[in-house]
Amino acid sequence: MVFDLDDGTEFGYCTAFSDWHFIAHTSFSNNAEIEKWRIVLPLEEPIPATDWKRAAAAAKELWDKKVGQGEPDSSALTDCARMYYRYALPDRADSALQRTKANKGEGLLRLDYSHIPKEEPKKRYRRWESKRAGSKSGMEALFHNPEYRRALAQQIGASIQGNVARNIICPACNKREVYFSIDPDLSHAVRYPHCNRANKCGWWGYLEDLV
Repeated sequence: MVFDLDDGTEFGYCTAFSDWHFIAHTSFSNNAEIEKWRIVLPLEEPIPATDWKRAAAAAKELWDKKVGQGEPDSSALTDCARMYYRYALPDRADSALQRTKANKGEGLLRLDYSHIPKEEPKKRYRRWESKRAGSKSGMEALFHNPEYRRALAQQIGASIQGNVARNIICPACNKREVYFSIDPDLSHAVRYPHCNRANKCGWWGYLEDLV
């Protein structure tokens, strides 16, 4: 488990975790104006990726209990696939500000997140299926019409590149990450709009959800 601090929290607070083994070090961008560092606490047991957000919530509770100061980077804490560069000493005039600390505590961190409730399954829209091959009528036919889909993409401010409408605001995460195909019958077309942030959002739905 890694706590990444970029908000000026003092490096000395890493000693709050002295009960466990840890390595702490300042970041490459640490400077005299604002302290930046991270602390790495090896876990006693691996955490499944599906439970990581719950574990991250429990880790934040641990931080608040042990430190009670500063705010670890939540995007880093909740990202189970986050990669970190190995500690490096910058070749700068302020390199003396860089610090490291290795602590041998009583053991590895055993993070209990059993009290954190599991997330409710995300709502999934039922995919449209024609009652018989080639049978489209009414609104179903309209939403499969390339001219209508292009007009809709223009109406909602999408950028159109070839057969793909992109940079559409996602109804779930409010980011411009939704995309869909103009002609849904072409090879490899994306018939239903999807959010490109598959791991963090995962939304997909109908065109009418974007209007």
